[in-house]
Amino acid sequence: MLTIIPTIDTEGVHGQRPFHQMVLGEVEGADEGWGVYRLADIFARHQVPATFFVDVYELSLWGEAPLREVCSRLGQRGLDVQLHTHPGWRDDPHDFDWLREHKREKSFVSQSKDFMVKLSAAEQADLLRHGMGLIESWTGKRPVAHRSGGYSINEDTLTALRQVGLPLDSSMHWQHPHSAVTWSRNAVVERDGLIEIPVTLIDYVFSLPGAGTLYRKSMKTDVDTCSLNELLAYVDQARRSGIKVMNLFMHSYSLLEFDADYRSFRPQPGDEAKLDAFFAAVADMDDVRVMDCAGVLERYRIAPEEFHGPDVVPEIRVNAKIAMLGINKAWNMGHEAMRRMIRVGN
Repeated sequence: MLTIIPTIDTEGVHGQRPFHQMVLGEVEGADEGWGVYRLADIFARHQVPATFFVDVYELSLWGEAPLREVCSRLGQRGLDVQLHTHPGWRDDPHDFDWLREHKREKSFVSQSKDFMVKLSAAEQADLLRHGMGLIESWTGKRPVAHRSGGYSINEDTLTALRQVGLPLDSSMHWQHPHSAVTWSRNAVVERDGLIEIPVTLIDYVFSLPGAGTLYRKSMKTDVDTCSLNELLAYVDQARRSGIKVMNLFMHSYSLLEFDADYRSFRPQPGDEAKLDAFFAAVADMDDVRVMDCAGVLERYRIAPEEFHGPDVVPEIRVNAKIAMLGINKAWNMGHEAMRRMIRVGN
Protein backbone atom coordinates (compact mmCIF):
# COMPACT_ATOMS: atom_id res chain seq x y z
CA MET A 1 0.00 0.00 0.00
CA LEU A 2 1.37 3.39 -1.04
CA THR A 3 0.51 6.28 1.27
CA ILE A 4 0.42 9.73 -0.36
CA ILE A 5 0.82 12.60 2.10
CA PRO A 6 0.00 16.07 0.72
CA THR A 7 2.16 18.56 2.66
CA ILE A 8 2.01 22.31 2.24
CA ASP A 9 4.70 24.64 3.60
CA THR A 10 2.69 27.71 4.53
CA GLU A 11 4.76 30.89 4.49
CA GLY A 12 4.76 34.32 2.91
CA VAL A 13 7.73 36.66 3.13
CA HIS A 14 8.12 38.17 -0.33
CA GLY A 15 6.20 40.66 -2.42
CA GLN A 16 4.54 43.99 -1.71
CA ARG A 17 1.91 42.32 0.51
CA PRO A 18 3.73 39.13 1.47
CA PHE A 19 1.20 37.38 3.70
CA HIS A 20 -1.78 38.23 1.51
CA GLN A 21 0.00 37.32 -1.71
CA MET A 22 1.93 34.17 -0.73
CA VAL A 23 -0.32 32.65 1.94
CA LEU A 24 -3.79 33.81 0.93
CA GLY A 25 -2.90 34.00 -2.75
CA GLU A 26 -4.57 37.34 -3.35
CA VAL A 27 -3.95 38.41 -6.94
CA GLU A 28 -4.92 41.70 -8.53
CA GLY A 29 -7.92 41.21 -10.77
CA ALA A 30 -8.93 37.86 -9.24
CA ASP A 31 -12.13 37.59 -7.20
CA GLU A 32 -10.86 34.63 -5.20
CA GLY A 33 -7.53 33.84 -3.61
CA TRP A 34 -5.12 31.27 -5.00
CA GLY A 35 -3.47 30.34 -1.71
CA VAL A 36 -4.23 28.04 1.20
CA TYR A 37 -8.02 28.20 0.99
CA ARG A 38 -8.05 27.33 -2.71
CA LEU A 39 -5.81 24.38 -1.96
CA ALA A 40 -8.23 23.43 0.82
CA ASP A 41 -11.06 23.55 -1.73
CA ILE A 42 -9.17 21.14 -4.00
CA PHE A 43 -8.67 18.69 -1.14
CA ALA A 44 -12.36 18.99 -0.21
CA ARG A 45 -13.42 18.28 -3.81
CA HIS A 46 -11.52 15.01 -3.74
CA GLN A 47 -12.24 14.25 -0.08
CA VAL A 48 -8.58 13.87 0.77
CA PRO A 49 -6.72 15.06 3.88
CA ALA A 50 -3.62 17.25 3.83
CA THR A 51 -1.09 18.71 6.25
CA PHE A 52 -0.34 22.43 6.32
CA PHE A 53 3.04 23.10 7.92
CA VAL A 54 2.61 26.69 9.10
CA ASP A 55 5.49 29.07 9.81
CA VAL A 56 3.92 30.56 12.94
CA TYR A 57 7.04 32.63 13.64
CA GLU A 58 5.95 35.09 10.97
CA LEU A 59 3.70 36.58 13.65
CA SER A 60 6.66 38.81 14.47
CA LEU A 61 6.39 40.17 10.91
CA TRP A 62 2.62 40.34 10.34
CA GLY A 63 1.11 40.09 13.81
CA GLU A 64 -0.64 37.17 15.45
CA ALA A 65 -4.15 37.71 14.07
CA PRO A 66 -3.59 36.64 10.42
CA LEU A 67 -1.62 33.53 11.40
CA ARG A 68 -4.20 32.59 14.01
CA GLU A 69 -7.05 32.99 11.50
CA VAL A 70 -5.37 30.78 8.89
CA CYS A 71 -4.62 28.01 11.40
CA SER A 72 -8.10 28.23 12.90
CA ARG A 73 -9.93 28.19 9.56
CA LEU A 74 -7.89 25.30 8.21
CA GLY A 75 -8.47 23.37 11.42
CA GLN A 76 -12.21 24.05 11.26
CA ARG A 77 -12.25 22.58 7.76
CA GLY A 78 -10.77 19.36 9.13
CA LEU A 79 -7.31 19.94 7.73
CA ASP A 80 -4.15 19.03 9.61
CA VAL A 81 -2.15 22.02 10.94
CA GLN A 82 1.41 21.27 11.98
CA LEU A 83 4.59 23.20 12.77
CA HIS A 84 6.99 24.73 10.24
CA THR A 85 10.12 26.36 11.65
CA HIS A 86 11.76 29.36 10.04
CA PRO A 87 13.44 31.01 13.05
CA GLY A 88 14.30 34.09 11.00
CA TRP A 89 14.33 35.27 7.43
CA ARG A 90 17.57 36.21 5.72
CA ASP A 91 18.01 39.39 3.73
CA ASP A 92 17.01 39.00 0.09
CA PRO A 93 18.24 41.67 -2.35
CA HIS A 94 15.26 40.88 -4.61
CA ASP A 95 12.81 42.08 -1.93
CA PHE A 96 11.35 45.54 -1.73
CA ASP A 97 13.51 47.87 0.38
CA TRP A 98 10.82 48.30 3.05
CA LEU A 99 10.56 44.51 3.42
CA ARG A 100 14.31 44.05 3.75
CA GLU A 101 14.31 46.57 6.59
CA HIS A 102 11.22 44.99 8.14
CA LYS A 103 12.87 41.57 8.20
CA ARG A 104 16.02 43.01 9.77
CA GLU A 105 13.97 44.63 12.53
CA LYS A 106 11.18 42.10 13.05
CA SER A 107 12.41 38.57 12.28
CA PHE A 108 11.57 36.26 15.17
CA VAL A 109 15.25 35.70 15.86
CA SER A 110 18.31 37.37 14.42
CA GLN A 111 18.76 36.96 10.67
CA SER A 112 22.09 35.33 11.44
CA LYS A 113 20.09 32.37 12.82
CA ASP A 114 17.71 31.92 9.91
CA PHE A 115 17.89 28.10 9.92
CA MET A 116 17.32 25.62 12.74
CA VAL A 117 20.86 24.21 12.54
CA LYS A 118 22.24 27.62 13.50
CA LEU A 119 20.56 27.30 16.91
CA SER A 120 21.77 25.16 19.81
CA ALA A 121 19.73 22.13 20.87
CA ALA A 122 18.32 24.12 23.80
CA GLU A 123 17.43 27.06 21.54
CA GLN A 124 15.78 24.73 19.06
CA ALA A 125 13.73 23.11 21.84
CA ASP A 126 12.59 26.53 23.10
CA LEU A 127 11.61 27.57 19.58
CA LEU A 128 9.66 24.35 19.04
CA ARG A 129 7.80 24.71 22.35
CA HIS A 130 6.82 28.26 21.52
CA GLY A 131 5.49 27.31 18.10
CA MET A 132 3.65 24.27 19.42
CA GLY A 133 1.98 26.42 22.04
CA LEU A 134 0.80 28.89 19.41
CA ILE A 135 -0.75 26.22 17.20
CA GLU A 136 -2.43 24.52 20.14
CA SER A 137 -3.91 27.81 21.32
CA TRP A 138 -5.16 28.63 17.79
CA THR A 139 -6.54 25.21 16.79
CA GLY A 140 -7.19 23.41 20.07
CA LYS A 141 -4.90 20.58 18.95
CA ARG A 142 -1.33 19.96 20.01
CA PRO A 143 1.01 19.55 17.02
CA VAL A 144 2.49 16.11 16.44
CA ALA A 145 4.56 16.82 13.32
CA HIS A 146 7.30 19.22 12.23
CA ARG A 147 9.09 20.37 9.12
CA SER A 148 12.14 22.56 9.37
CA GLY A 149 12.39 25.51 7.00
CA GLY A 150 14.88 24.89 4.20
CA TYR A 151 15.12 21.19 5.27
CA SER A 152 17.53 22.39 7.95
CA ILE A 153 18.07 19.58 10.43
CA ASN A 154 20.96 18.22 12.49
CA GLU A 155 21.50 16.01 15.54
CA ASP A 156 20.54 18.90 17.83
CA THR A 157 17.21 19.15 16.01
CA LEU A 158 16.56 15.47 16.64
CA THR A 159 17.38 15.94 20.32
CA ALA A 160 15.06 18.94 20.54
CA LEU A 161 12.19 17.15 18.77
CA ARG A 162 12.38 14.28 21.23
CA GLN A 163 12.62 16.64 24.21
CA VAL A 164 9.47 18.57 23.31
CA GLY A 165 7.46 15.49 22.33
CA LEU A 166 7.13 15.94 18.58
CA PRO A 167 7.06 12.30 17.40
CA LEU A 168 6.95 12.84 13.62
CA ASP A 169 9.28 14.86 11.43
CA SER A 170 9.37 15.57 7.68
CA SER A 171 12.50 17.66 7.21
CA MET A 172 15.14 15.33 5.83
CA HIS A 173 16.00 15.88 2.16
CA TRP A 174 18.60 13.45 0.83
CA GLN A 175 21.80 15.25 -0.29
CA HIS A 176 20.33 18.69 0.38
CA PRO A 177 23.05 20.99 1.80
CA HIS A 178 20.82 22.10 4.70
CA SER A 179 20.09 18.55 5.86
CA ALA A 180 23.06 17.62 8.01
CA VAL A 181 21.24 14.40 8.92
CA THR A 182 19.40 12.10 6.51
CA TRP A 183 18.19 8.61 7.30
CA SER A 184 16.84 7.59 3.91
CA ARG A 185 15.90 8.77 0.46
CA ASN A 186 12.28 7.58 0.22
CA ALA A 187 11.76 5.25 3.16
CA VAL A 188 10.02 5.96 6.45
CA VAL A 189 12.48 5.41 9.30
CA GLU A 190 11.96 5.39 13.08
CA ARG A 191 14.81 5.88 15.53
CA ASP A 192 14.49 6.26 19.28
CA GLY A 193 10.80 7.12 19.07
CA LEU A 194 11.12 9.69 16.27
CA ILE A 195 9.47 8.85 12.93
CA GLU A 196 10.90 10.47 9.81
CA ILE A 197 8.91 10.93 6.61
CA PRO A 198 11.52 12.22 4.16
CA VAL A 199 11.00 14.69 1.36
CA THR A 200 10.56 12.02 -1.31
CA LEU A 201 12.59 12.06 -4.52
CA ILE A 202 12.38 11.07 -8.14
CA ASP A 203 15.46 10.75 -10.38
CA TYR A 204 15.68 12.22 -13.86
CA VAL A 205 18.12 10.06 -15.81
CA PHE A 206 19.73 10.38 -19.25
CA SER A 207 21.78 7.46 -20.52
CA LEU A 208 23.10 6.08 -23.81
CA PRO A 209 23.78 2.47 -24.80
CA GLY A 210 27.40 1.67 -24.15
CA ALA A 211 28.02 4.98 -22.38
CA GLY A 212 25.98 4.43 -19.26
CA THR A 213 24.32 7.21 -17.30
CA LEU A 214 25.43 10.65 -18.46
CA TYR A 215 23.07 12.77 -16.37
CA ARG A 216 21.17 12.15 -13.16
CA LYS A 217 19.26 14.73 -11.15
CA SER A 218 17.18 14.06 -8.04
CA MET A 219 14.08 16.20 -7.65
CA LYS A 220 11.52 16.23 -4.87
CA THR A 221 7.99 15.12 -5.67
CA ASP A 222 6.79 18.70 -5.84
CA VAL A 223 3.67 19.97 -7.57
CA ASP A 224 5.64 23.03 -8.67
CA THR A 225 8.38 21.16 -10.50
CA CYS A 226 6.87 17.82 -11.57
CA SER A 227 4.38 17.34 -14.36
CA LEU A 228 1.24 15.26 -13.87
CA ASN A 229 2.82 12.39 -15.79
CA GLU A 230 5.95 12.54 -13.62
CA LEU A 231 3.95 12.49 -10.39
CA LEU A 232 1.93 9.54 -11.64
CA ALA A 233 5.14 7.83 -12.76
CA TYR A 234 6.35 8.00 -9.16
CA VAL A 235 3.08 6.46 -8.01
CA ASP A 236 3.27 3.70 -10.63
CA GLN A 237 6.88 2.77 -9.85
CA ALA A 238 6.26 2.97 -6.10
CA ARG A 239 3.39 0.53 -6.39
CA ARG A 240 5.55 -1.89 -8.37
CA SER A 241 8.69 -1.58 -6.23
CA GLY A 242 7.04 -1.49 -2.81
CA ILE A 243 7.84 2.11 -1.83
CA LYS A 244 5.43 2.95 0.98
CA VAL A 245 5.24 6.73 0.96
CA MET A 246 5.01 9.72 -1.38
CA ASN A 247 5.46 13.16 0.13
CA LEU A 248 3.38 15.30 -2.26
CA PHE A 249 5.16 18.59 -1.65
CA MET A 250 3.58 22.01 -2.05
CA HIS A 251 3.77 25.58 -0.81
CA SER A 252 0.94 27.91 0.07
CA TYR A 253 1.81 29.71 -3.18
CA SER A 254 2.02 26.63 -5.43
CA LEU A 255 -0.92 27.81 -7.51
CA LEU A 256 0.84 31.09 -8.28
CA GLU A 257 3.59 32.25 -10.60
CA PHE A 258 5.76 35.26 -9.80
CA ASP A 259 8.85 36.94 -11.16
CA ALA A 260 12.29 36.86 -9.55
CA ASP A 261 11.77 40.24 -7.88
CA TYR A 262 8.31 39.39 -6.50
CA ARG A 263 6.69 42.29 -8.35
CA SER A 264 4.09 40.37 -10.32
CA PHE A 265 1.91 37.51 -9.04
CA ARG A 266 -0.31 35.53 -11.41
CA PRO A 267 -2.61 32.54 -10.88
CA GLN A 268 -1.67 29.21 -12.42
CA PRO A 269 -4.91 27.38 -13.26
CA GLY A 270 -2.84 24.63 -14.84
CA ASP A 271 -1.44 23.60 -11.45
CA GLU A 272 -4.94 23.43 -10.00
CA ALA A 273 -5.94 21.20 -12.92
CA LYS A 274 -2.81 19.09 -12.29
CA LEU A 275 -3.83 18.47 -8.69
CA ASP A 276 -7.41 17.69 -9.70
CA ALA A 277 -6.22 15.18 -12.27
CA PHE A 278 -3.71 13.62 -9.87
CA PHE A 279 -6.22 13.01 -7.09
CA ALA A 280 -8.80 11.76 -9.57
CA ALA A 281 -6.28 9.26 -10.93
CA VAL A 282 -5.13 7.85 -7.59
CA ALA A 283 -8.72 7.60 -6.34
CA ASP A 284 -9.18 4.61 -8.66
CA MET A 285 -6.15 2.75 -7.27
CA ASP A 286 -7.05 0.18 -4.61
CA ASP A 287 -3.50 0.00 -3.30
CA VAL A 288 -3.07 3.77 -2.80
CA ARG A 289 -4.39 5.90 0.04
CA VAL A 290 -4.09 9.59 0.93
CA MET A 291 -3.39 10.57 4.55
CA ASP A 292 -2.23 13.60 6.51
CA CYS A 293 0.63 13.54 9.02
CA ALA A 294 -1.62 13.16 12.05
CA GLY A 295 -3.35 10.24 10.35
CA VAL A 296 -0.04 8.64 9.46
CA LEU A 297 1.14 8.87 13.05
CA GLU A 298 -2.07 7.34 14.35
CA ARG A 299 -1.92 4.47 11.87
CA TYR A 300 1.83 3.97 12.32
CA ARG A 301 1.34 3.37 16.04
CA ILE A 302 -1.14 0.59 15.21
CA ALA A 303 0.54 -0.97 12.18
CA PRO A 304 4.11 0.30 11.61
CA GLU A 305 4.78 -2.46 9.09
CA GLU A 306 2.44 -0.71 6.64
CA PHE A 307 5.01 2.08 6.31
CA HIS A 308 8.20 0.02 6.10
CA GLY A 309 9.44 -0.52 2.56
CA PRO A 310 12.53 -0.42 0.34
CA ASP A 311 14.55 2.78 0.08
CA VAL A 312 14.60 3.14 -3.68
CA VAL A 313 14.09 6.14 -5.97
CA PRO A 314 11.82 5.94 -9.03
CA GLU A 315 13.41 7.05 -12.30
CA ILE A 316 12.21 9.15 -15.20
CA ARG A 317 14.12 8.49 -18.42
CA VAL A 318 14.73 11.72 -20.30
CA ASN A 319 15.93 12.36 -23.83
CA ALA A 320 19.06 14.30 -24.78
CA LYS A 321 17.25 17.59 -25.32
CA ILE A 322 15.64 17.52 -21.89
CA ALA A 323 18.90 16.46 -20.27
CA MET A 324 20.71 19.43 -21.79
CA LEU A 325 17.95 21.77 -20.66
CA GLY A 326 18.34 20.39 -17.15
CA ILE A 327 22.11 20.80 -17.20
CA ASN A 328 21.80 24.35 -18.49
CA LYS A 329 19.18 25.17 -15.88
CA ALA A 330 21.39 23.81 -13.09
CA TRP A 331 24.35 25.85 -14.38
CA ASN A 332 22.24 29.01 -14.62
CA MET A 333 20.88 28.48 -11.11
CA GLY A 334 24.40 28.12 -9.78
CA HIS A 335 25.50 31.22 -11.66
CA GLU A 336 22.55 33.19 -10.31
CA ALA A 337 23.26 31.99 -6.76
CA MET A 338 26.86 33.18 -7.05
CA ARG A 339 25.69 36.51 -8.45
CA ARG A 340 23.33 36.95 -5.52
CA MET A 341 26.11 36.15 -3.05
CA ILE A 342 28.28 38.82 -4.64
CA ARG A 343 25.43 41.34 -4.54
CA VAL A 344 24.69 40.60 -0.89
CA GLY A 345 28.37 40.81 -0.04
CA ASN A 346 28.55 44.25 -1.57
